[in-house]
Amino acid sequence: MVDTTNPIVEVTNLTTGTYNYELFLAKYSNVLIQYDITSGDKDNELIFKIYGTVYTDANINSDTDWTDVTEDLTDATEVEIKDKTVNDFAAVDSQIPFNKIKLQIQVVEADPANNSVKIGFSV
Repeated sequence: MVDTTNPIVEVTNLTTGTYNYELFLAKYSNVLIQYDITSGDKDNELIFKIYGTVYTDANINSDTDWTDVTEDLTDATEVEIKDKTVNDFAAVDSQIPFNKIKLQIQVVEADPANNSVKIGFSV
């Protein structure tokens, strides 16, 4: 059983860089991901992307073996957050389940870091 009662990501004040978070979802073909991302102000810009893989040994810190599925799940090639809050869902509904999903937050600008990211999921 997967615990979905708490957010898997809940961070604030991220500095410039790339942050990867991994969901292990073998056997689940239906997953709902909820994301609530705030940039804080015009000096904070974040980009949210979602990747999937069937490879259990895929390295979370490399894009090798991962397929970008952001557009399939959100209808956009990336979710850009600048001077606003985005609260939305991404539904994974597949006949062939991913073994893992990578949630990637790219902090493009953080001067000063004034942002927050909260992501949860349900199976």
